[in-house]
Amino acid sequence: MLLYEYILYSISFILLLYKIFTSKSSKDLFLFILFSLISFLAANYANLNFLLLFSGYVIFNIMISLYGTKFLEVFSIIGTYFIFITYFIAPILIPLAIFFGGISSYGIYPRKKHKVKKTTYKKELFRNVFTIISGFILILLLIFSNISPYLLIGSIFLIGILLLNTSIIYKTGPLSKLLYILERKNFRLGHGAIWLGIGTCFAISYFSFNYAIPVISFIFIADCVSPIFGIKYGKIKLPYNKNKSVIGTLSYFIAGAVISYLFIGYLGIILAGIGAIIESLPVLLDDNFDVPFVIFLIVKIFGL
Repeated sequence: MLLYEYILYSISFILLLYKIFTSKSSKDLFLFILFSLISFLAANYANLNFLLLFSGYVIFNIMISLYGTKFLEVFSIIGTYFIFITYFIAPILIPLAIFFGGISSYGIYPRKKHKVKKTTYKKELFRNVFTIISGFILILLLIFSNISPYLLIGSIFLIGILLLNTSIIYKTGPLSKLLYILERKNFRLGHGAIWLGIGTCFAISYFSFNYAIPVISFIFIADCVSPIFGIKYGKIKLPYNKNKSVIGTLSYFIAGAVISYLFIGYLGIILAGIGAIIESLPVLLDDNFDVPFVIFLIVKIFGL
């Protein structure tokens, strides 16, 4: 065993003990154990070192679930540094660790929700345009950059978590104000960004590159085009979900179909249709994860 592995396992073990003895919610602890077992199966499926994957899972779980604690943030950063060293051994480890750590610690049940006095169309437009631009930049980086997709996504997600933690530690700073503008009413700060990261990590980890790009375009671009048109022109609501409109769902489909067609042809149009249907349903977890997960199941089941 190499020196960095000793350091990584030691950090993870200390964080694991902290997680176990300070967990205030039995549900949180149950989810942690459940995803530990799932990560074990995933490690065997992907032929990865389980201890490395589990260490990454523990570190990212702590980083996301324990916001605003400076000591834990610093400690987790040290562990994250060693996780990135393992990139040279198992590149896929980074997004997988982030995916399991993120989904098991966040979003399944929001804790503290911030209250916004009023959500205006102008604010919603700004929020969605910002996400669309971010999505296009990410896709261009994935296509034209020489950086590994695993390393790129892992780095972006880590920086995002650090910025989010900083905004919570320094609540009155300009970064915190910006993030509150980008968050929807009655959601925990960072809710949408975390789920975007989880969905992206899932896509990069479990899809081939040609499929991953369309799926990422669904959650970054199509999902944001939908409310832009849906809120403004969506007077006709869907019969099975009164919070969604026909125009909004159609906008999602068109935006997703155009981009995905460029990568996987007519199959991309079919997947865009599936994504639009899933997005229009009442969400189970969050549509940024529901869409990639269901599409993954369909692709695997039908061998597409």
